[in-house]
Amino acid sequence: IKIGNKRVALSFNGEPVAMHRFQQDFAIITFIDEKGAIRESAVTSLKKLPYILYTNRVKTFLLITPNNKLPYGLNDITNSNNGISVLFGSFDSSISNLGTFADLQHLQIDGSNCRNLVETAQKLRGDKHLPKLLAENCIIDNRYAASYAKDSKLIKMPKVVLPNRIVEATLTQATPRQFVVKTYSRLDSLVNMSDWDYCHISYSDGILNMPSIIIDGTTHSLEMKMVSENPFTFEISEADASLFR
Repeated sequence: IKIGNKRVALSFNGEPVAMHRFQQDFAIITFIDEKGAIRESAVTSLKKLPYILYTNRVKTFLLITPNNKLPYGLNDITNSNNGISVLFGSFDSSISNLGTFADLQHLQIDGSNCRNLVETAQKLRGDKHLPKLLAENCIIDNRYAASYAKDSKLIKMPKVVLPNRIVEATLTQATPRQFVVKTYSRLDSLVNMSDWDYCHISYSDGILNMPSIIIDGTTHSLEMKMVSENPFTFEISEADASLFR
């Protein structure tokens, strides 16, 4: 398929993807820079889509996706038929539906208004798709939710998805806002996307995202930013620090 001046191979993990799968369980995501130029495009499974959108939440994207099975609040701007939609915007901003089509073969979008769309996406910033929605939308599975024990000041994470592996890890609270990796061990050498979803804890690009962490019997969502690699240290916001007092 051609998006702008780039051709995107309809394949995933080296295997071809039939066109009808884009009406069911695959999507094509393209990231666009501030000048409206296409930076990268890729085919992804819908199961991995929420993770990709979240870890690239400040980027402007063009998303070709089935009209169903969309994460978070995206379903309310697509039709309920079995076709595909083209969404444009950014995850923590505004998202527009540029059109609905029967299938990829009938897909055609006029790009003449691309620059205006990019400017709109960059100006608007809201909280519709911020991390709090992770906790609201996740079915909590205590086997994989993080847990914090105030007596030991430890966060236990039974399953953390990294870009190329799955680990279990424990963090110890060093200061009111900082946590240091105490232990970790590899669970799997490669990530099997069929074994996890966006409700699992994940780490990418310096951000440790916990869709669900149990503190004093209450489930919260939490985001940590890595501030040091020696030792591996993560920091939380002042607002989130109140959860651990």
